[in-house]
Amino acid sequence: MGTLNDTGLHIFGYFLVSSSVKYIILRWLSKRKRDYELVGRVQKIYSYPIKSCMAMPLKSADCTKHGLKDEGVTDRHWICLHNGEILTLKAEPRLCLMNITIDKDDIIISVPNRENLRLPKLLPPTKENIIQANIYGELRDVVDCGESASKWISEFLDRSDIRIGFSPPDLPKRDMSQISRSWPYNGEEGDAAVFTYSTPYLLVSSSSLHEVNNGLDKPVPILRFRPNIVIDGTIPFDEDEWQYVKIGNDIQFRIVEPCRRCIITTIDPATGIKEKGFQPLKHLRSFRCIAPYGTSPLFGVYVALEKPGLIQIGQPVCALRK
Repeated sequence: MGTLNDTGLHIFGYFLVSSSVKYIILRWLSKRKRDYELVGRVQKIYSYPIKSCMAMPLKSADCTKHGLKDEGVTDRHWICLHNGEILTLKAEPRLCLMNITIDKDDIIISVPNRENLRLPKLLPPTKENIIQANIYGELRDVVDCGESASKWISEFLDRSDIRIGFSPPDLPKRDMSQISRSWPYNGEEGDAAVFTYSTPYLLVSSSSLHEVNNGLDKPVPILRFRPNIVIDGTIPFDEDEWQYVKIGNDIQFRIVEPCRRCIITTIDPATGIKEKGFQPLKHLRSFRCIAPYGTSPLFGVYVALEKPGLIQIGQPVCALRK
């Protein structure tokens, strides 16, 4: 009888130890899955000081709450307006021909066959220069850059009464924490943006572009997708599975939502002309339309800055998976 009891205790003990070991292993595996892992490196960095303008390549930049900042100029803090509405590449593809350079006090806008336009880096708001603009359904105050700027951009686009607006540091920014979407949106208190559709940062991978180009007769450049940060060395579309991203030793981003792609991807950034075959959008629709995001295919992710720092080409990129 004692032998049976001992045997039962031994069996019970065995299962108890086995269960404990299994629990510890599962916890360890779960924790291990939650560790950051090296996924690639920063390959390219781009800023677009005027929304829809030509990409401005950077070797490094400060990651700030409201976007990439270089030489006192922050990404997409200027905007073109028509009757108080945003003028983007969808309506005016020629906007991507505006080349931006920076000097000590100004940004300099150049386009083919016209004299350059200079705008001050900082234009403080006054009672006289504040106008209202409809920014994705929100009426926001912006600083009007003046009649000379309006005349220059209107003549370039051959349209009447185009204004250039600016958002100085002391004007309120858009609260991006409670944006209404019909799909998961990982916004948090403190998230803010100026003139971007979603967060101030768009992150893409060169491997995802390579995957897209494999299905095209004519490859397209990464600038068709107007990214801020391009990562090299990842698995194609691996960014779909990320929750947080660390760059270098300091910078941390939170993935907020994927980028749903539109007709802008069909515009050649070198010419401002739309692709007749609607590529790469047509091809993207064949394999990157994912529920619940509707009929707009996904490419890249919008990210919100949680920890600022200096981003540089070549820095390691680590991701924490969902």
